[in-house]
Amino acid sequence: MQLAMLRTLLEAKAISDKEYSLIKRRLMQDYEIYHHFEKIDEKP
Repeated sequence: MQLAMLRTLLEAKAISDKEYSLIKRRLMQDYEIYHHFEKIDEKP
């Protein structure tokens, strides 16, 4: 949920790309998520 809200903030230009990366990395560490999330609507 927090990762989704973080993405929303980035898209709304409320945070910078650098802030997004730092916060995302920290959240992923906190929740022990070790794989990268891709956009759902992205085509291979």
